[in-house]
Amino acid sequence: MERNDKAAIEALLKRHGFHFSKSMGQNFLIDPAIPYEIAESSRANEQNGVLEIGPGIGALSHELCERAGRVVSVELDKTLLPILDETMARFDNFEVVSADILKTDIPALVREKFAGLTPIVCANLGGWGNRNVSIELSELLGGIRVLVGNDANVAALG
Repeated sequence: MERNDKAAIEALLKRHGFHFSKSMGQNFLIDPAIPYEIAESSRANEQNGVLEIGPGIGALSHELCERAGRVVSVELDKTLLPILDETMARFDNFEVVSADILKTDIPALVREKFAGLTPIVCANLGGWGNRNVSIELSELLGGIRVLVGNDANVAALG
């Protein structure tokens, strides 16, 4: 599937019976420049473990997996899990965790998943993201570099 092709994305979502949730502020990246810009700005490399928040259908996840040693994406919406299984199947360095990031013991997750790697956090928060959420996560992470994209805007924290 071409991950940045609107028709292909619509077909993927229809095939899986997916419907957007307004309460979750869902939006999926189709402009290839945005996930590329966020991933490049993260400066992730093979020595990094990337904690991705809200992978959606995996557009940013793809870019991160191309760069990082390991990518663990935390997704709240269980209906996206089979879609991510399909879109991320070719990456051995990708794992999705079904959880609410704001209720997750992030330091424990980082210790478990990124042994020997330098952790960073990346996200495209889109419709629900704002700087307050980013700062809250930054405080929870205690020194881990945080990079948050809000559609076309990218901010580095920490």
